[in-house]
Amino acid sequence: MSDREQILGESFIESPLKLSGFSLRPFTAGSELVCRQIGITFFSDPTAKDTLSETDYKEQIYAFAWAHGEDLEKVLATVDRGGAEAVKAAVRRWAFQIEPQDISFILSEIERIGRRFAAASFSVQDNGSKVDTPGN
Repeated sequence: MSDREQILGESFIESPLKLSGFSLRPFTAGSELVCRQIGITFFSDPTAKDTLSETDYKEQIYAFAWAHGEDLEKVLATVDRGGAEAVKAAVRRWAFQIEPQDISFILSEIERIGRRFAAASFSVQDNGSKVDTPGN
């Protein structure tokens, strides 16, 4: 079994990550959509960690934790109806429950998800076909 196959296989045996005062839901396709919507770039840009300021990097870590640790309906309502400032305010309030020892576990989870993203990524090449695909 290749490393890619092993990483992809392990993706399907997840349970919530329990931390000091909360649990992080497993990362899903919905998670990816929310992360993109609120500006988390860890998964869409592999160089994000190196290009973000320290403040922006930490804010993304806390936003990720909020998006996966807060009640899902509250997250979706804030993201869908509240806009960027409402998300920042919700993350700021929610971050008070993140204890220092939790940060390393959150970072490990982000790195693990990043490896899954890399393993699952693919590219589409134009084969010159004139066949119209659904959605086009």
